[in-house]
Amino acid sequence: MSYLSKFYGITFPAFALYSVPFDYKIGTDTIQIQKKEFHDWHIIDRFDKNKTVLERYLSVKSDEINFDATCLNLTHVINKPVKWLIDSKAKIYDVSKKQKFEAKNLPIIKVRKNAVWVPSVSYPFELPVKLIDSKELLNQHLTIVKIDKVWVIYKVTSFKTNVTEINL
Repeated sequence: MSYLSKFYGITFPAFALYSVPFDYKIGTDTIQIQKKEFHDWHIIDRFDKNKTVLERYLSVKSDEINFDATCLNLTHVINKPVKWLIDSKAKIYDVSKKQKFEAKNLPIIKVRKNAVWVPSVSYPFELPVKLIDSKELLNQHLTIVKIDKVWVIYKVTSFKTNVTEINL
């Protein structure tokens, strides 16, 4: 599992769909998608180097096409049913095919604010603030997945599970 994953290179935030569009076109100044065969084409990005990705998205946003999710990090992508996304550099990713990743379920051994540590990983993981209860977290386990040589949070559990790999 030393090759690069389907997630390699995503620049966040990324806008995601829960199904792969039927087709897409990348023009000199726009990206368009056709969600289903025989449906209309919709502009999802109009390139403008003077605008952020959010400003560009809002300038072409319509009621006809909406993204299913906005992913702020890789944990968001792997915990939602994302099949296709466009990142903040307008790069398109089809993440619909399953791929095997190394995984571990480890006890949380240290908590400081919204950061948690597990054995055998030298860096902390950040949890959403709403999950933070230091006393309770020390009784929890973290399932982590190794994606492109970096461990990423998959989920927090109340019990130890025996896991060595996960299909995402």
